[in-house]
Amino acid sequence: MEEEEIMNESVGYAMEANATLYGDIPSTDHTDIIENIFVDGAHWALNHQWIDIKVAIPKIEDKNSEMVLCHIKNGNYYYVLCLYSYEGSLIWSDSDEYPSDFAELEDVDYWMPIPVLLNK
Repeated sequence: MEEEEIMNESVGYAMEANATLYGDIPSTDHTDIIENIFVDGAHWALNHQWIDIKVAIPKIEDKNSEMVLCHIKNGNYYYVLCLYSYEGSLIWSDSDEYPSDFAELEDVDYWMPIPVLLNK
C-alpha cells in the first residue's frame, strides 16, 4: 500500500468514524485526529507482516539471527526463536547465546521481527 492510498483511505475512514462516534452533525470535528490514528495504524501494520519462510529467512549475522516471532506449522503455536547456522544446518533455538536445536528450519512456516514499542 502506497502513502497516497493510506492517506485516501484515512479520509473516508475518519469521516465515517467521526459520524459514528459523534453523531451526524458533531459539535466538534475529530476527523484529523482519527485520520492520524488510521495512518499510524496502517504504517505499523505494513511494517509488521508475517514473512513466509519459503520467501525469506531472518538475516543471519555471524552465526545467528536476532530473536524473531515464529509460527510453528501444523498448530497454533508461536515462539520467540533465533535462527542459527550450526554445523552446516539451519536450526531454530530459543536462545540467542547458543544453539539449542529447538526446531528444524522446516518446522516454522512464518516469522516476523519483534515489533518495537512506539513511544510518541
